[in-house]
Amino acid sequence: MAVRFNDNVYVFELKVVGGTDGERTTASRARTDALTSDDASTGRAMAQLKHKGYADKYRHLGLPIHLIGVELDRDSRNVASWEVELV
Repeated sequence: MAVRFNDNVYVFELKVVGGTDGERTTASRARTDALTSDDASTGRAMAQLKHKGYADKYRHLGLPIHLIGVELDRDSRNVASWEVELV
């Protein structure tokens, strides 16, 4: 999702982490199971923002672009972590 507000562009990506998910591989499930409350972030949301180049279509505007990766914990139903990067 992207929002243009006050001469800035904010590009958001939301990812669910933790809990059980039948589509996850054993390796990623082991990684998720190893997470503690102090290390709830996997960085998947920010990684996807960068890898897929979601900010690219807004660069022509010449405005500051803020990438915001938010990770939601499946079990607690709360924000597990977030990362913000200005590009």
